[in-house]
Amino acid sequence: MTINDTTRHEISARVGLPGAIGAAAALLSHEADLGPAQLAEVTRLYAMLEVAFLAAAADGEINDAEADNLGATLSGWLGTELPEETVEHVIERFIAAYDADGREARLVAIAGVLDPAARRLAYTLACLVVLCDLELHDHELDVLGVIATGLELSQDEAQATFEAIQDHVETVVANARA
Repeated sequence: MTINDTTRHEISARVGLPGAIGAAAALLSHEADLGPAQLAEVTRLYAMLEVAFLAAAADGEINDAEADNLGATLSGWLGTELPEETVEHVIERFIAAYDADGREARLVAIAGVLDPAARRLAYTLACLVVLCDLELHDHELDVLGVIATGLELSQDEAQATFEAIQDHVETVVANARA
């Protein structure tokens, strides 16, 4: 079973993803027309989405199928449909930054943009991306540890967050199957 949009919405509500993320996502297609406050919100959103991208690229690369899945998954978690060209632009931006700087440098840059609450939210998105295919691999767990460290989350907090999200995902999926 894959996670559909209805299931994603229920999981999002259970893990506490704020609706404002989706509102900021709508601004991604209109960056040229944004004022300073909106641009700051888009920059914050890019940083959070890049953490999700880093989780998707846990094995060190992201192929076309993974990029397509990431775009669909992020649209679902954000609660808003993103135009395909916006998703492509965002993912291409993340790939270029990842290729140029590497994971650790990107995490340093991201941590510099996000406050502690936004870092926890970004880590939540990363956990959701890892769990979206309902399969868990060691390299994904390893990268979640790297992300937690890069976002200056304690390993205890990161582990507790992941376990809580995993429990929510499993509960919602089990209820959807029933």
